[in-house]
Amino acid sequence: MKLEGQLREPWVAELLSSCGDGARGTLDLSSLTFIDSSGVVLLRDLIDRGYQVVATSGFVAAMLQLETP
Repeated sequence: MKLEGQLREPWVAELLSSCGDGARGTLDLSSLTFIDSSGVVLLRDLIDRGYQVVATSGFVAAMLQLETP
């Protein structure tokens, strides 16, 4: 799944519903330019559930406290 633009609170529920229960997949966050605190919580939850981040910007990696290569 590729996310683009900004992930803010109004879009968190929609993203969560599109991910489904128990589903796993990949997250391309390279075009995500901003995330608010509710977006961070959701993305951390998805990562904890098994989603793999395949691309991200430095800003998003820092917000999610991901290690970058």
